[in-house]
Amino acid sequence: MRDLFALCTLFPPLRALALALNRCLRRFELHEPPVGAQVIGQPHTDSARAITCLGGDRERMLTEILDETGWAPLSFETDSIYIMPSDQCRAHDLEPTIHRYAIRHDEAGAERQRTSTNATLLIGIVDLPRTASSLSH
Repeated sequence: MRDLFALCTLFPPLRALALALNRCLRRFELHEPPVGAQVIGQPHTDSARAITCLGGDRERMLTEILDETGWAPLSFETDSIYIMPSDQCRAHDLEPTIHRYAIRHDEAGAERQRTSTNATLLIGIVDLPRTASSLSH
């Protein structure tokens, strides 16, 4: 089945259909919560920004992205930044990053939160012509 799917993605008329089917099937995995944490809101892609850049230093808050194997946690350090394409990047043949946020409920994390900072830096790059046209509607 995987080989058939891969062959379909090689032919432009079938590629869009195969990728749409793949997005629909992935939704079944979206609601499995991380161990020892509670998901905040729904898994999503960013539609208001062209690109989202995340950085910071966090102890209890998790950001996870969905890849081929499932949910993968992002490790936030003060010297790292993650760049995620959004829905607007589809025009440039980039798939948007499905991501979600969660809060850890473990006791060790609660103790660390009292002694450390939890900071997130969000940089959003906006496509002004698209934003202006969506605001006029």
